[in-house]
Amino acid sequence: MRRSVWTVATGVVFVGLLAVWAVWMRPAGSRQAPGTTVLEVEPAEVQALVVEHRDGVTVEIQRDGDGWRIGRPRPVPASSSAVDSLLRALAPLEARRVIASGPSDGEGDGTVDPAAFGLAPPQAVLTLTLADGSSRRLRVGDPTPVSQGLPAYYAQDERSGAIYTIDAYVAEQITGSWESFRERRLVPLAVDDVRLVRIRRDGVTLEARRDPQAPVAERRWRLMAPYQAPGDTQAIESVLRDLEFARIGRFVDDEPSADALAGWGLASPRAVIEVEYVASEQAETTATVVVMVGHEADEGSRYVKLAGSPSVYTLPQSDLQAALEAAADDWVRRRVLGLARSEIQRISIGMEGRPGPYTLERDPQGGWRLAPQGEALETGEVESWLDSLWRLQAEGVAAVGRGAQPPQRSTGGQATVIELTVAGHDGVPVTRLVIPVPLQAAAGDGGSAALRRVYVEQGQDRLVYEIADDALRGIEGVIAKWTAPEQGAGSSPSASR
Repeated sequence: MRRSVWTVATGVVFVGLLAVWAVWMRPAGSRQAPGTTVLEVEPAEVQALVVEHRDGVTVEIQRDGDGWRIGRPRPVPASSSAVDSLLRALAPLEARRVIASGPSDGEGDGTVDPAAFGLAPPQAVLTLTLADGSSRRLRVGDPTPVSQGLPAYYAQDERSGAIYTIDAYVAEQITGSWESFRERRLVPLAVDDVRLVRIRRDGVTLEARRDPQAPVAERRWRLMAPYQAPGDTQAIESVLRDLEFARIGRFVDDEPSADALAGWGLASPRAVIEVEYVASEQAETTATVVVMVGHEADEGSRYVKLAGSPSVYTLPQSDLQAALEAAADDWVRRRVLGLARSEIQRISIGMEGRPGPYTLERDPQGGWRLAPQGEALETGEVESWLDSLWRLQAEGVAAVGRGAQPPQRSTGGQATVIELTVAGHDGVPVTRLVIPVPLQAAAGDGGSAALRRVYVEQGQDRLVYEIADDALRGIEGVIAKWTAPEQGAGSSPSASR
């Protein structure tokens, strides 16, 4: 009990001493300032900002179209979010306390020395130039020792001469490093606007293009180098999304020497990433950014530089990993069919050693019929099967182009391949798949390989995919059900397993 009383008493004494110290440190005549405005500007009216630091550094920021650009100490892009954040804080800037009122209200006694608050000279002077040509200036001094339990700084409005305390988060935006206003976004692009990506690394060029006429939602990329093939959207756009959200870690040097560039691995870059994107939909203009990647810098980062700019930065390794590890085979489309389910109008089915071909076709009412019998199939079953076909993903790519050959048919009368020819709404065949049926399964021994090689032909493309056997069994089973003779379903490949 005595210990509890002693603890409470100690706390009371501590709080009392803290209050006495706060009052003692508070300048005479200061008062709380609820609702007192230090500075008020309309952000849209501000055309330029100048911050003059006590150490002699001057930062000049000019409005540039819809954004901002730094003119001094170096002409570099500005972070619109950083500048706009400061301007929003000034619309209006509220005082925490009034230290000394200006002569305009008659309350000042003239005895307050601005130097006592770090205001003569100040840490920084902010000058705002407005659209009408007028300007407002705010001086920011030292941090306060105590201000209602929250960090604050002394500040002075040059127009009135009054001295206030203001929130630290506003003051520190003004007094902080000029680099806090620099743009940290590496490249100004959005994935939806990209039309080309090219990576040169280790003597190999990897290039993919997207059809500029195709809707963005279709996301149809094409691998152009080192060979041509349908592109894999997810793999290609993982590189682009990393670049879209890449943020500069450190500003290394804005005027590097040739020796410094060589030391950072930027004279002969480890990789060069080139991206072409739509800069203006209205003007139908494109722009290109080129990112050069050098040696490792700090742990987990690399030196980078944009072509056409002298500045060198560091970028997190994670923002470059997909580009540095990209390979042609990984950029080849893994979705086997390459069509949306809604695009499919007709599928011709052929099975070696079986009557056929069969044709699965959409009727005018949206249902499905199987020829030559003309049998109406259950719509739900067909749609589910089409989903399985559309979702069919390859585990790997075994061959592309001339090296891609369809599997050989058997001459033994057994069904050894299934051929699907998929046509779109215009009736023109779009995709041909040749699926091998494992011989051991057809022979009825129950065995099957983990992967099967499926030949796919789409337009000018020829590919051989490696597909998990389990993913194909369900597709084959439905085909066997549709094409089996009324009394001979047991002869289907699926039934024999």
